[in-house]
Amino acid sequence: MKTFLTLVTLLLFSYTNVSVAQEKPPLVGVGSEQCGRMTDSIGQQAAAKKSYEQWVFGFMSSLALVHSQPVFDLSKPNEIWLAIETICKKNPEQHVFEAASVVYLQLLKMLSKTMK
Repeated sequence: MKTFLTLVTLLLFSYTNVSVAQEKPPLVGVGSEQCGRMTDSIGQQAAAKKSYEQWVFGFMSSLALVHSQPVFDLSKPNEIWLAIETICKKNPEQHVFEAASVVYLQLLKMLSKTMK
């Protein structure tokens, strides 16, 4: 867990916004929204958090399935969600799917290190 949080912290300090020039990315669901909207919605409605969590974990699960990588064995769901929320709070213009992708890639890096 310490390794995961350390990587996420380092990521936050070194992250540069890689958003595509498109206003709305070619995705369906709440993951295509900007992080600022997500954090606002979560603050106003308890049910909104579940909606975002379900989308994010579905998105990350599909990435894990496509890559055949058991990244969810490395961290607990609440830790993963905390990392996504942290990224979104620091980068409100970023899209939710981008935050989820960043966390997924960090988990993938951790997995590759444990497999060596």
